[in-house]
Amino acid sequence: VLTVGAQMAFQALSPKQKMGADSEESGVEQQRQLGEATPRAIALGWTIVAGSECALWASGYGDDNRFNTRVMGVSDWPTQLQNVCVRGRELTFEGDINTGWFACNQYRSKQGAARVWMRFIRGDWNQAADPLLISYANANGSWTADDRLRGVSALLIRREYDVDAFQSGAPDNDDLRGEVRNAPVYDWRDATQSLTDVTTWKPSENPVVLLENALSLLRAPAQFSPGSPA
Repeated sequence: VLTVGAQMAFQALSPKQKMGADSEESGVEQQRQLGEATPRAIALGWTIVAGSECALWASGYGDDNRFNTRVMGVSDWPTQLQNVCVRGRELTFEGDINTGWFACNQYRSKQGAARVWMRFIRGDWNQAADPLLISYANANGSWTADDRLRGVSALLIRREYDVDAFQSGAPDNDDLRGEVRNAPVYDWRDATQSLTDVTTWKPSENPVVLLENALSLLRAPAQFSPGSPA
């Protein structure tokens, strides 16, 4: 499938799922899949993607399990979030979720208390594991400091069940869409970039550059891997 210069797909091998007890776009979305692995995407340029769940915890007080925390993989490549939509409605937050956890304004109790919090992690190679995810999964240690999601951009979602806040439905993975851009790509015209050093690559929305990067990933995907993302 190709739209606005570049929108392609191939299946991307993703990490196995973890389970615990506690505007106009010009972009490329790529996917690759082997066996029964969950399909994941590589989003290049400016595009809208649907993520895939790669971790989930339920926790609460006693047996009510009123809190639900999940990690939704957005792209197997660093990128930046522009906005989040649920069933076509753009969500707003108390702060920039590219920088940390913030409450969502659309999901609140009758008294105005927050019931949904989100954070977007870019997927940089040197990023640390999110400390709140480690805390939420602390009951069984299913998320540790080693789970850094290097090279994987993801939307982190924390929900507290509230019948009033979720009258129109809770923000589930099937309903969520992320608008992303600014994924680093290799532009051979830029002398400051090196094909073998992804840290020198820069964002681009040039359809020719995006398409060449997509084809290069298809031809030799290992060449563009920074290592084994954790």
